[in-house]
Amino acid sequence: MTLPLPVATALATAMCADGATQLGSRLLLIKGRSVEHYGLRRPRMSADIDILLQPVEAEQFVYCLEELGWKTRRGPERPEGARGHSVSLFHQAWPCDIDVHWEFPGFLEPASAVFDELWSRRVTIDVGNQPVAIPDYEGAALILALHSLRSTEDQARHARELDQLIDAVGAQDQAAALRALADATGCRHTAAPFLEQVGVITPPLPQPVPDALADWYAMTEAGGRLTAANLRAIRRLPWRRRPAAYARLAWQSEADYRLVHPETPTGWWPAFRGRLERVAEGLKAAVQARRTRDLVAKGHHPTRSRPPGGTSSGRDGEGGMS
Repeated sequence: MTLPLPVATALATAMCADGATQLGSRLLLIKGRSVEHYGLRRPRMSADIDILLQPVEAEQFVYCLEELGWKTRRGPERPEGARGHSVSLFHQAWPCDIDVHWEFPGFLEPASAVFDELWSRRVTIDVGNQPVAIPDYEGAALILALHSLRSTEDQARHARELDQLIDAVGAQDQAAALRALADATGCRHTAAPFLEQVGVITPPLPQPVPDALADWYAMTEAGGRLTAANLRAIRRLPWRRRPAAYARLAWQSEADYRLVHPETPTGWWPAFRGRLERVAEGLKAAVQARRTRDLVAKGHHPTRSRPPGGTSSGRDGEGGMS
């Protein structure tokens, strides 16, 4: 008998929290219930839970989940040297995934320092009759803001959630506390479109602009695609390995394409056509990424104002050479 999804996510959260305690690890539940706890997002059912651990503890935690029958969900192949920030695990008997994060995109300070800062401000809630640590109000707000900002251009739901977050936080006058945490975690610039709307002034860009910040702007301006980071990873490779890496990035295997687009009809033609469209979108994203990086390098701060009505054109999903 399959567990109902709400029950499964609560039990999986409690299991992870208890498991982390048994391992002597620190675990934070992020997104989902944590932001809903503070009224930062309207409640909705999610098919996964998101947890954040210290980078040095995440690998052992994943190993322990695998010992319990959880398996890593394979994602599309990424270029050699491209660094991920999380892994998703599934179990045949559970209807939900567990997403284990060792860092969170948009926080530019070292991941271990970011975790320590968030952990020092933690709040405990009850999930499945188990105490579970979550970020405090400001930490939860910044995580949701960064998550939404990664793809507001392409995903209307993320744009709406960002709009709701701005309304909720703006009404609480949390500017000073948000500014302090944003400075401590290195997201004063990456979260600027949110922070500016709730009264936090964005400082001038540092010179020279760090690569991580330039890549963030390039990714968000391209609708959340990972093109900029992937191209940067390839540029770090020796010259002799770059052509093959560029080719693999440009032309995704059919298996990898169907992982991202499981709705694709069967047969070779729908997948072939989809991959051609992906190449075209990826080329546009690469051009946009290069243009954005050039503007940022010249000191341009590409923050976007709040869209009218909190809406964004586009589709739910991921595209480009991600």
